[in-house]
Amino acid sequence: MKTRHSILAAAILAAVLTLAAAGCARKTSHFGPEFTDAPQVTIAQLLEQPEAYRRQTVRVAGQIERQCPAAGCWMFLRDETGRSIRVELGDYFAQLPRHLGEHAEVEGEWIPKGDRHEFIGTRIRFGGGPSR
Repeated sequence: MKTRHSILAAAILAAVLTLAAAGCARKTSHFGPEFTDAPQVTIAQLLEQPEAYRRQTVRVAGQIERQCPAAGCWMFLRDETGRSIRVELGDYFAQLPRHLGEHAEVEGEWIPKGDRHEFIGTRIRFGGGPSR
């Protein structure tokens, strides 16, 4: 009888720990097709060498410092040095949830726009923290 109670207590403890760990995990949400094998680049690389990445599909990550208040269709993504780029998402996503201040990873194309460049996102993942 004592063994049965010990097994039951261990099973309950394992279930509680599993639920607690799941609750602590960073939540992510992905929009668009799955990411491809596009190279991961930094915001600094895009800004310092814009022509090297012009019209190439790449993946970039950072913290969302500003986002469209109406539909979430554009954002400014900031890296750890404080530099940021504009990410346009409206061409592929009519509306996205707001994730201001959260981490995001975006795949898309770095294109010229006037005398600057803009990142046109085709896939995005919110949350989860920086990639490995």
